[in-house]
Amino acid sequence: SFPTRRSSDLVLQNVKTILTTRKGTVPMDRAFGIDGDVVDLPSAVAQARLSSEIVAAVAKYEPRARVERVFYEGREEEGFLRAKARVSINEA
Repeated sequence: SFPTRRSSDLVLQNVKTILTTRKGTVPMDRAFGIDGDVVDLPSAVAQARLSSEIVAAVAKYEPRARVERVFYEGREEEGFLRAKARVSINEA
């Protein structure tokens, strides 16, 4: 028999898929994913918009998860910031 994945693992995988998919690339659901157009905005504006996009996308496409916090890693002066999200999972 095959090992079964916990439902929390599946939820986290779904969240990862949402956050790593660029909006407009899924043929049957062009709204799925995150808008990549924020990359050319000033850093503070990009972070605010991207954080909002992340919260909204997770709420819409994976309601079993809730974004607790979005934070950024990287060096802004080098033009590199990576968004990371901390989520909680509602298993009820």
